[in-house]
Amino acid sequence: MSEHPLPPPPPPPPGEQSGQPYQPQPYAQPQPYAQPPTRPKPCGLSIAGFVIGVAAIPTFAFAWTLGIAPATGLVLSIIGYRRDAAAVPARSTTMAIWGIVLSAIGTAPAAGLTLWIAIAAITGAGT
Repeated sequence: MSEHPLPPPPPPPPGEQSGQPYQPQPYAQPQPYAQPPTRPKPCGLSIAGFVIGVAAIPTFAFAWTLGIAPATGLVLSIIGYRRDAAAVPARSTTMAIWGIVLSAIGTAPAAGLTLWIAIAAITGAGT
């Protein structure tokens, strides 16, 4: 019978190389969920000016009778823009800017019609 040499012993498991038994690692502490980013909120004047500006667009045909509404929206949007920009530098001024633009578009026909009637009255074009 021939003797076969014995194979070498298997390597020790991880953690036991230094002769210490394997110590499980403690679990990490759970991390709280991150807070969602907060979006700046526009003030009420900006919203009111925006709504009036949107309503001013389809009133082109009624520019003479409803010319006060777009002008009011323009004033509210300008005041709202100034308050939004002054209150918090990062505050959203988008609604105020759109209110200014839409109210100006709505005010233009009323101003044009008023100017046309004034010129016609001064020059006596209707007689």
